[in-house]
Amino acid sequence: MSFRQPSKRSFAVAVGTATAVLVGVPAAAVVPGTAFVAPVPISLALLCGIAATVLALRVPSLPISLVRARVHLGVLAVPLGVVVVAPFLFPALDLSGSPDDGLLLGLLAVFVASGALYVATTNRYAVLLNAAHSPIAEWRARPDARYSRRVRVASFVGGIAALALPLLVHLPGVRLLPGIGGVLIAQSIFYRRSRTYQLFDDGLLIRASGTVVYQFVPAGQLSSVKRGPDAISIRRSLPWPFPIRCAVDELARPDELLSTLRDAIERRP
Repeated sequence: MSFRQPSKRSFAVAVGTATAVLVGVPAAAVVPGTAFVAPVPISLALLCGIAATVLALRVPSLPISLVRARVHLGVLAVPLGVVVVAPFLFPALDLSGSPDDGLLLGLLAVFVASGALYVATTNRYAVLLNAAHSPIAEWRARPDARYSRRVRVASFVGGIAALALPLLVHLPGVRLLPGIGGVLIAQSIFYRRSRTYQLFDDGLLIRASGTVVYQFVPAGQLSSVKRGPDAISIRRSLPWPFPIRCAVDELARPDELLSTLRDAIERRP
């Protein structure tokens, strides 16, 4: 199974497995008196997982529909939102228990399943997009050095603060901050990796070097583009406040790319 270029069968297996977990864990949590291995949640999870697998095999365009409807992002965002909000709504709820805690194991399973579904859907969509269309433009570049320096410093400081805050403040949800801090510190280390960009009529595909995960920005979210002394900046509509920046000195024909991007944004739906 290739994570970077999943086949239809690999995508179906990933979708079915993730669906089973995403249905089974909440079902086990809400059905009174059942454990995570109880028959009812397991049966429900298996049925939903099989149905999702069959659907993915029978409907080749499923990844396209999921990406265009942003379902894969919703599946990724909802569990995170629940984990952030739940401690404030239910202060007695402890989401930072021991590894033997069923609730903690269930949350970890949901996060892994959500991430797997996001990766499989986005990457399968990238395969289908490249098979059906040739990119309008394709280039490889890093973010410019000055902007990268600012992002890395801000990410590192934010990560250290997130790691330290649980030691100083005792509030609901604060114990979850070390995980966010780890992500921010990792971003500060790897942010300036080069990225491969592919521009299509449907939007912009982005993949950072050394990773297997694609990011897709729909054409409707590309709001403007401009060239500065150091970089070409591609701005996205809300809720994305930060631009995509490509260092000018790493582009073979920056003026031609700027013109192509402007034409694509003007044609956006």
